[in-house]
Amino acid sequence: MFMKSLWGKLVYVGILVCILGLGGCGEDPQQLFETAKFEEQQGNRPHAIQLYEQIIQMDPNGDLAQTAKERIAALKK
Repeated sequence: MFMKSLWGKLVYVGILVCILGLGGCGEDPQQLFETAKFEEQQGNRPHAIQLYEQIIQMDPNGDLAQTAKERIAALKK
């Protein structure tokens, strides 16, 4: 079971890397948001916060920026 779970995570990470590579390395706020959510799921809070902050800088008044602010607040609790 451990190997199956680990294998699934590795495949997921590989797919994510390929998608980001084809999509311009995360230039799109939506792609950054998806990556930040993934980082949260993996327990990498500092990187998730960094990505959320980048989203806010890219489009401070956008819907994703508001959600990113909420996620940052939750992660810093």
